[in-house]
Amino acid sequence: MRAALRNGIAAALAATVALGGVTPAHAFEAGVSAGAPVEQGALVDTDNDGLPDEWEENGVVLSDGTFLNLPAYGADPQRPDIFLQLNWMKSDEEDYGLESEKIQDIVDLFDDHGIAMHIDAGETFNNIPGYEARGGETVEYSQYYFDGTTPAFQLLNNINDFLGPRQSVFRIGVIGDQIDENNLATGASLVNDNSFFVANHRFVNTQDKLRNAVLHELGHTLGLRHNGAHEAVRNVGEAQPVNGEYRSVMNFLYRFTTFNYSEEPYEVQTAEGVETIPADWDSLVLNTSRIGVNGETATKQAQPTTITWTEKKPVEEAGEAPKVQEAPKTETPQEPKPAPKAEADVNVAAIVAPIVAVAAIAGIGFVLANMQGLTIPGLAL
Repeated sequence: MRAALRNGIAAALAATVALGGVTPAHAFEAGVSAGAPVEQGALVDTDNDGLPDEWEENGVVLSDGTFLNLPAYGADPQRPDIFLQLNWMKSDEEDYGLESEKIQDIVDLFDDHGIAMHIDAGETFNNIPGYEARGGETVEYSQYYFDGTTPAFQLLNNINDFLGPRQSVFRIGVIGDQIDENNLATGASLVNDNSFFVANHRFVNTQDKLRNAVLHELGHTLGLRHNGAHEAVRNVGEAQPVNGEYRSVMNFLYRFTTFNYSEEPYEVQTAEGVETIPADWDSLVLNTSRIGVNGETATKQAQPTTITWTEKKPVEEAGEAPKVQEAPKTETPQEPKPAPKAEADVNVAAIVAPIVAVAAIAGIGFVLANMQGLTIPGLAL
């Protein structure tokens, strides 16, 4: 219990640090050129995607008992995998969702770079075999998605509301209308975390633009800023002029014209001299402080167990003959469920979520997409 609580607090604090503009110590750069296997606690993660090999080989039982059959879904411990759920607003007047053809474009782009993208978009698109879809047009309509709430809190709430324990495997992306009444930004994201929002308003007027906006906001959850990899641009800063050599959908100049992350490094002048910013595809951080935690490898939990108990001996009433106690009974469950664990009741991430949100509110690590390419303090496109 103490160890699990301690590990949970460490993971939650790591998420807080990531939002604060510092990559967690256990976060690593992943992609087609991923380095040596990374250990997630006691579990090895060969492809550096945040999902332990054992989960990808045998499946995982989440903290609420849900079983995710990752190998059947196409997960492979030798190739990075990303699982994404896309939900969007309901409306009789406008379709806020991304068409299946454009979702397939995203899947193909990642596949071309050695990463398997598994997307649940409900009835519109689902390339996860045997998985019960939860994505699609499920969000109640509101013209201003963040009206009356702080975007950071809402994005954190989306992780719990849309994913619950599945946040150990999935990211969540929501598509809707404007962010608020006076904001025509195209999206908001939590950097190095599991949640983003895309504003499909009147200026995002084609499916290609919407597709690029989704790729852009997803990129923030994968550790990319507006000028390159989070770790690599510490000395550059969001206020620097847009660099035309950075050819990426993350760049304001190419947001709607380039459907790709950068393939080549580029050089930028900083206060400390010229620095080389690596290609986006070589710098993606696929894991977060949530991915690959709070689950048990399925084979460890699915072994048949025998439950034995003895019935309580009834109190003998005066004048009655003693009652014979029945022999112990045994039962072997046909479909055993994971043994309950005390630490599963402790949601440390939920405890520190307000701290994370406050950090984001203070202008740390929260990313906003601005149509005009302007930088808002603490927020960026």
